[in-house]
Amino acid sequence: MTDPHARLSHFVVLYWVPTGCVIVEVKGPVVIQLGPFPHEMQPQVLAMHLFPERLVILLPPQRAWLDDEAVLILGNWACQARRHGRK
Repeated sequence: MTDPHARLSHFVVLYWVPTGCVIVEVKGPVVIQLGPFPHEMQPQVLAMHLFPERLVILLPPQRAWLDDEAVLILGNWACQARRHGRK
């Protein structure tokens, strides 16, 4: 049985924590979090170059690192909202 949170197979999530930006690759149920990267490195541009064919989702700033389950839930929610024309 497939994890219900892994609806979209492959996308990228970015979110800011107090120490920088975290770039997250989500591939099905697999979550790989990288960072934090300082603002000067332009993490959004870096993510678009690393994953040129993937949807990049920007989450609101967080107080701390998100666990993998939270990234799956929030990332999939944001993808679904974008698909249906909601913010």
